[in-house]
Amino acid sequence: MAKDLDSIKKRIAEYVSLGDMLIRDSVIHTTEVEQQIHCPFHGKDVKKSARYYVDTDSIYCWVCKKTWDIYNYLMDKEGMTFKDVISNLIKVYKIKIDDLPNVMEAAKNKILESKKGSADIRGVCMDKMGRMILSKKSSMDIERYKRAVFVYLSLKNNTLDDKFEELFLKLNNYINNIKEE
Repeated sequence: MAKDLDSIKKRIAEYVSLGDMLIRDSVIHTTEVEQQIHCPFHGKDVKKSARYYVDTDSIYCWVCKKTWDIYNYLMDKEGMTFKDVISNLIKVYKIKIDDLPNVMEAAKNKILESKKGSADIRGVCMDKMGRMILSKKSSMDIERYKRAVFVYLSLKNNTLDDKFEELFLKLNNYINNIKEE
């Protein structure tokens, strides 16, 4: 069963940061202070047109008009997909994820933590799935996107509770297996 992505990202953050990658690549020398830096991506950078932000562990370049976190940085630098970056970080830093919750467990935990009686597992799951579909939209051809939205709407509006978890996990796997461009 698929592990919860937010939990995986939190676990990765315990082991490695974008600042660590920038030090490794000799872009910065410390992660203690914000720094104006040469952009590692847009070619010759006469002026230091990017900035490393300690608080958000991110870079913003005013020339590229783009922000990088550790995942975007490695995707652009190494030409990897998001899924490959996650897998690579887990492997290289020997990060254990067996104890992390799966997607459904994470949704249930979110509800319990929020202590909101009005929240339901189905709503939280569908909200998360909707955001996931939108984030992958640019990586899908129009037919895949239409299929994903159709299944999402069917799941949201017409699925019986006893079949919801099974179909939700199938849709989750379908969306997660779409290759990033």
